[in-house]
Amino acid sequence: MPLTPFHFGPGILIKPLAKKFSLTAFIVSQIIIDLEPLWNILRKAPRLHGLFHTFLGALIPAFLTVMVVRNILKRVPVSVLLFSALIGVWSHVILDGIMHRDMTPFFPFSDANPFLGIIPLSFLYWGCVVSGVIGLILWLLFRNREGLDL
Repeated sequence: MPLTPFHFGPGILIKPLAKKFSLTAFIVSQIIIDLEPLWNILRKAPRLHGLFHTFLGALIPAFLTVMVVRNILKRVPVSVLLFSALIGVWSHVILDGIMHRDMTPFFPFSDANPFLGIIPLSFLYWGCVVSGVIGLILWLLFRNREGLDL
């Protein structure tokens, strides 16, 4: 998915359902992981999705996210930030794996991409949009009652 926005939908849905989830860390992880293809586009690399877009390599943007966000959200435990960042980067790997041929999610153990094309792209996009809309509605309904913050 081009540079992140669709990836926010699942995180927006998770937020009102899970008290110990940082939407901020989730979103920042989406941005950090997509710095890799942006960098590769700028340098005209033949492959856009590399190390960060593998389950193992995605640990790097997850830890970077925790380092960045813990200075912003000082009251949120590091374990919550790490959990949220891991959900962010690993969901990103799966979603991008569905649509990008240059993905190797299980590298260095395998060069295969079992996610490629498992659902139609329109379903992928609409799934992300609908999950975001439903999550936003739930957040608006329950934010005062549950004390939900970002």
